[in-house]
This record gives sequence, C-alpha cells and structure tokens, in this order.
Amino acid sequence: MKTLLKFINTHITAFTFLLIAIYYSIVMVQGFDVCDEGFALSSYQQVFKAPDSIEYNMLFWLTTITGGLWYQLFPTGGIISFRILGAITLITTMLVSYRILIHYIQKKYILTSLLMLMLSMGFGVVNYSYNTLSGLLSVTIMFFLFRGLINNSKFLILISGVLTGLSMFASLPTITIAAQLLPIIFYHIIHKNNSWRATIKKTSLYCAGIIVGISSILIFMNHIGHLDIYNKAIQSITNHAVVSDSNHNLLVLIKKYAKDYLNISKMGFLWIGISAVLGFCKSFCNTRLTSILWHSLTILFSIFIIWNNSIFITYFETV
Repeated sequence: MKTLLKFINTHITAFTFLLIAIYYSIVMVQGFDVCDEGFALSSYQQVFKAPDSIEYNMLFWLTTITGGLWYQLFPTGGIISFRILGAITLITTMLVSYRILIHYIQKKYILTSLLMLMLSMGFGVVNYSYNTLSGLLSVTIMFFLFRGLINNSKFLILISGVLTGLSMFASLPTITIAAQLLPIIFYHIIHKNNSWRATIKKTSLYCAGIIVGISSILIFMNHIGHLDIYNKAIQSITNHAVVSDSNHNLLVLIKKYAKDYLNISKMGFLWIGISAVLGFCKSFCNTRLTSILWHSLTILFSIFIIWNNSIFITYFETV
C-alpha cells in the first residue's frame, strides 16, 4: 500500500489526468439531451451537405465546421464519437491550463482545481460544443500570449492574436478575450526596463493577428459558400437583440450577465473567507492537518457549487 501511495505521489500529475480521462469515459454514457445537444449534433451532420438548413448554427461556424470534419472522419460514430471529442477537448484545455499555472502555483493546488473543474464540467458539457472549443481556444490564447511576453517572442504574440480572431467564430462572445491587450500594457508597467515603443509594437502585432484570424476565416467562408449564410445568421441574432420578448434581447442578456457575475462574486468571497479562516487556523494546527482541511473543504465547496447550479438539472432529465 505504501509503495502504491509513493508511486502515485511521484507520478501525481499523470495519475490525475488518468483519473480525469477515466471519469469522462464513464460520464459520456449519460442520457442524451435532444435540445441543445441534438441541435448541435444535427448541424455537424449537415454543415457540408445542407448548410442552408443550419443557418443559426453558423453563428458558431468554427465549432460547427470542426464538428463536421470530425463527423466525416467517424460517420458511424454517433453520439459517443462526439462525447469522445468533447472529452478530448476538455482534457486538452486542462493540460494547457496546467502548463500556464505550473510556473506560478504549487502543483497540488492546480491538480485539485482541475479535479473540481472535472466534477463541475462533467455533467452537461460532455458533448463537443462551442463551450468546450471556446474554453480550449481561450486558454491556448493566454498560453501563447504569456509565453510571447515572457520570452519576448513576436511570433508567439502574433499566433495569440490570430487565435483570438479565430475564437470569434467558435462563439461570438469569445472575442472579448481580446481584452488581453490590457495585460500587454500591464506587463510593460511591471517591467520598467521595457520601452513603450516595444510595448506598442507588441500590442499592434496582437491586433494584426486578430485581423489576420478574422480575415482568413471570412475568406475561407466565402470560398466554400458559407459567407452569405453566416451574414444571415448575424442579421438574425441582431434582430432578436431588439425584440422585447426575445430571450436574446440585449437588455435581458445584460441583466443575466450581471446576475451571473454577482453570483460568481458571492462564491468567490465565500471561498476567500474559507481560505482566510484556514490561514488563521494554520498557526494553531500542524501543516498536515491544515492541508487535509483545505482539500476536504475544497471538495465540499465543489459539491456545493454543483448542487446549487440549476443548469445540471436539465442534463439529468434526458432520454
């Protein structure tokens, strides 16, 4: 037993990701959601055959087109093949996140956080969708930008910009990650040895990458005959934004956005409070006991978030 525990502790990173892979292998056999999941799967099937019939899904063109390519590779794979693609995307997202954080946070905290994400994302986001692709693109963009700034690599910053432009076509709101222009300026402020000229060049390069990414997709869309359909989809969602009884009404979405972030803030302050109490207790308890308490409360807190998130109810009411 001691030998096994020693082996796991030595290879804790590989063991954690193996556990995550096993978990998703089990979760992917959950019931089928005929609403969002079925709607998305039908678009992957039709994107090359009848793109006019899936106009709304063209809002997520990059997600739809990659799903369509996966369908071409595994035409008889059915729902399970897209569950596998979703699991691959989520695990890759976690790996990239791990590579970003490992230089700044202790390994045990990163792995515990990834396990929390596994539990919270396992129900309902198993299928490949714009959520999973947007998440992967977001952390990949950050990875290349941070590496570009730290290593003073213009090429990596350009790649980050290109991916930011592409992310807009995975899901329109993902383009807001272009706010990473601010970290470039912040990086200049905390590294006073950098000149403003160099910072402006990096910012310009990032913006140029965004333009290249967007332009490349639009040109390719036009080449395969999807551009007109995409324009109609954009026009459709724009019309919905001004209709008072639409669930895509702009004012309704802003209120929902504010409410969600208020709830996130409450959870954040709750966790800060728990961490502060544990930090205070550290002076009275030994390090091992504090560590056990922290990990136990982390698991309980994760369960609490999952239990109180109503979106998961939808995915239990499946066929």
